[in-house]
Amino acid sequence: MSYYLQIQKSINHIENHLHDKISYEDLSKISGYSVAHFYRVFKAMVGWSVMDYVRKRRLSKALYALMTSNLSVLEIALDSGYDSHEGFSRAFKMTYNLAPSHFRLIQGEVELFERVNLLNYKPEGGNIMIKPEIILKDKMYLVGKKSLVKGVEGEKFELFRKTKDLLLECVDQIPKRKHHKYIVTYDMALEELDKSHDEMTYTYYYCVEVEEIKDLA
Repeated sequence: MSYYLQIQKSINHIENHLHDKISYEDLSKISGYSVAHFYRVFKAMVGWSVMDYVRKRRLSKALYALMTSNLSVLEIALDSGYDSHEGFSRAFKMTYNLAPSHFRLIQGEVELFERVNLLNYKPEGGNIMIKPEIILKDKMYLVGKKSLVKGVEGEKFELFRKTKDLLLECVDQIPKRKHHKYIVTYDMALEELDKSHDEMTYTYYYCVEVEEIKDLA
C-alpha cells in the first residue's frame, strides 16, 4: 500500500470538506491506518500536522474569497469551516496580522497556501517535496526521563532541554544499555491532536535502549 496514495486520499477528503467538521477518525479510516500512525505519517509526508494543514487551507480559501468575491466576512467564515465571525477573525489576524475586513480594504498581498499533491512529486524546481523514509522498528525496551510539555515553542524547547539534561546526569548508571544512541518519543491524548502546536500538551520522553527491563528500578 503506497503511503503517497493513501495520505493523498485523506488530503483530497480534507479539500472536499473544508467547510465541514473534520475528524482524525474519518481521515485515518480513509487512509487505512490507525489514528496514531496516520498522524505521524501525515506530518512526515506533508510537513504539517493534520489540523495545522486544515487551518492553513481554510484560511487560504478565505483569503482568496476576501480578495475575489463580494461575500460578507461572516459568509466567508462559515464557508471556510469556522463557527463564528469572531473565531474566524481571530485566526485570520493571528496569521496575517490584519482583521479580514481591513485586509479586504487595503487589498494586501500574500502568498496563498496551496493544496498539497503528493502524487505530483517535483524533484527539481517548483515546490520540492522531500521524500520521507518510513521505518518500522521491532519492539524495544526504553529507559529514560519524561516531562509533561506544554506552552509556546520556546517554553517547550526549554522543557526538552531539561529532560535531556536529567537523563544525561544518570545515564551511566543505567545497566544493560544496548548502544550509545538516544531516542526521543512522545505521547498525547487524542483530543490534543485537534489543537495547534503551541496549545498541545503531551508527555515527552528522552531515552536509551536497553536489552531488558527486568530488575531495573
